[in-house]
Amino acid sequence: MFTNKAVEKERKKQKIFLYIGILFIIIMGIFFFYGNKVVEDAEKNKDSMHNVILKKDSENFNKKAYLNVHTTPYKFAVYNDTADAYYFVMDDKYMYVTYMTSADYNMLNKEDIKTNPAKVEGVTKKTPDDIKKLAIDAYNEAMENEEDKLTLNDFDNYFGSIYLDMTQSDEAIGDFQYLMGVIFGILGLVMFIIFIIYKMSFKKGVKKLDSSEITKIDMEMNDPEAFYYEKAHLFLTKNYIINFAGIFNVINYKDIIWIYPFVMRTNGIKTSQSIMVVTKDGKAKKVADIDVFTKAKKEIFDEIFNTIASKNDKIIIGYDKESQMKAKEELKKYKNK
Repeated sequence: MFTNKAVEKERKKQKIFLYIGILFIIIMGIFFFYGNKVVEDAEKNKDSMHNVILKKDSENFNKKAYLNVHTTPYKFAVYNDTADAYYFVMDDKYMYVTYMTSADYNMLNKEDIKTNPAKVEGVTKKTPDDIKKLAIDAYNEAMENEEDKLTLNDFDNYFGSIYLDMTQSDEAIGDFQYLMGVIFGILGLVMFIIFIIYKMSFKKGVKKLDSSEITKIDMEMNDPEAFYYEKAHLFLTKNYIINFAGIFNVINYKDIIWIYPFVMRTNGIKTSQSIMVVTKDGKAKKVADIDVFTKAKKEIFDEIFNTIASKNDKIIIGYDKESQMKAKEELKKYKNK
């Protein structure tokens, strides 16, 4: 087919998308594996809130725990900057302090909670002194008999020194790993698709050429006077533009009607500039896409543009209104032939 070494170089560059895709799939597998491990370890290490409270203070902080809730949560404290709040809940014997979201509360706020208890999970945290005071105040307010009321010193003996933070769980960490796995999986799939598109594009472009054209193009690419612009993925030979950037195409200079620069902007700032050519079949094709932040790259852009324009004295140059009108008239002529 093509004997020019630069062509093989361009094909190898396209394989980078394949290798990146494989890497992303491997990373996806790592995230899924780690996510599964986190969830499995969390299940193995979880204990009931009551059992965690019975442990020494130094051993019951930041532990995974669960509760079988038999009562509708009772809110007694909330910070101003969040909708999450502290609640009293009970299992079949004891009362506990929990911290949960409004969604958790809505899930537990059901009429049959006593006969159909709900299992909740989270991480144990040391109860702050201000929350202890608010909890005691709320508890005492609900007690009619004076002898049933508690003091602040009674808190640890009655509720334990910890609360269950339901907003934190290892399942959430597992969900993060799964999410990252999905993201890398999608990225890997995108890389595979890009590689396949490039590969199919090259095969399709070559199929459009007969053997004599392939031989001629190959000879012209090997000609010392041909120009290969590696960063633009572009060959300019005596008679052809051979473009490897994105969709592979070969364009004969004599088939070009119109050439113009196309500027890409992000937030009003010029980020790149492309060379667009319109051929006799009315198709607009991008043949170079170069960022023009440096003087050297601007010179390369201008060199490519001027070289293409000089190969056919009938090419219409520029994107002003006059050039657009001329190009439309020329395209009508070829369309009517």
